[in-house]
Amino acid sequence: MFNLVITKYNQKILSAMYDGKEMLEVSLEDEEEASILGNIYIGRVEKVVTSINAAFIEFAPGLKGYYSLEENREHVFLNKKNTDKVCQGDLLLVQVERDAVKTKAPILTAKFNLSGKYVVLTKDATGINFSGKITDKKQKKLIKETLSPFISKEYGLIARTNCEGLFEEEMDEIKFMQDALIFETKSLIAQYQMLLSKAPTRTAFTIMYQNRPGYLDSVLNARTEELKEIITDDSKIYQEILALNDADILSKLRFYEDELLSLHKLYSVETQLKDALKERIWLKSGGYLVIQPTEALTVIDVNTGKFVASKSNREAGFLKVNKEAALEIAKQLRLRNYSGIIIVDFIDMKEAGYNQELLTVLNTAIANDPVKTTVVDITKLGLVEITRKKIKKPLNEQVK
Repeated sequence: MFNLVITKYNQKILSAMYDGKEMLEVSLEDEEEASILGNIYIGRVEKVVTSINAAFIEFAPGLKGYYSLEENREHVFLNKKNTDKVCQGDLLLVQVERDAVKTKAPILTAKFNLSGKYVVLTKDATGINFSGKITDKKQKKLIKETLSPFISKEYGLIARTNCEGLFEEEMDEIKFMQDALIFETKSLIAQYQMLLSKAPTRTAFTIMYQNRPGYLDSVLNARTEELKEIITDDSKIYQEILALNDADILSKLRFYEDELLSLHKLYSVETQLKDALKERIWLKSGGYLVIQPTEALTVIDVNTGKFVASKSNREAGFLKVNKEAALEIAKQLRLRNYSGIIIVDFIDMKEAGYNQELLTVLNTAIANDPVKTTVVDITKLGLVEITRKKIKKPLNEQVK
């Protein structure tokens, strides 16, 4: 069981998931400056760059985003057009798909997503799809039957992992509480239809849809059946969570008001954040990791350090350090929110089968990451390529 802690930290709002007192993932956002991630705007095409098959769109005064014409084939034009080709000056309805990272502009998309607790309405695909973590066939069948009346050629519906919380076992039978799923789906469809009907009457740079603050998303996105408590020491945040009016969430919510021991100290917020920014991480075996993020990718080097392997069984010793490193790497990627391409230089092993054993451990460890993460392959030199979906800024940029 996990605890979700939401508190103020250095003029930012921090939301962190803990396993006991160990920080698993963390996100920080400015109190005054709300995140633009997930917002939908009316943008104006500033220029089209044919060499990269993309357009740059100004979606708010002084804010420009990258819009791939390869990824976005169907556009939502809000100005009169005689062609479906994107041109300079066009008004388009776009959503911020990824935050700006360092020198890279935000990524914009025409494939809108409107997200609820149980379902995501998406313009990217039609039909009914499921989170990869929903595997029970009976559950999938009941969810699909419930959502089928809402199928449309305009959008698709994705059942989120939280749908599993709608099922309860009762006397060898499964009770499915589908009313919450139906209500939310109807609300998202109404929101989508209103968005498209009102957008043509609005001007450039209008925010047509403003996403929830990240800390409220962390509450809604959490699997309540795995949560022990949602804890905050801020009265405003507490009231905002109450306003979500979700019985499962409210049953876990607690306002922390111990004057002798602050919530920060109870969960070692400052210490764990500092540790999450260190370049070197020691392992229990005596080995260590060196993590170095660059503009293009993140490089992780695994070293034997103080570990001493016996001469008769060196390969088994190297495997032990590598497996421990694999578990730590999975934790650090989630905690530090590194994304894109990650290259890991494991200790070289020549024993047949050891590399495959290492990959199995790594794949099992990253399966717990809520962000899509994939182990691509391992080379003869022990280099492993991992890809992790880019959504938010990495932790080292969030704390600035």
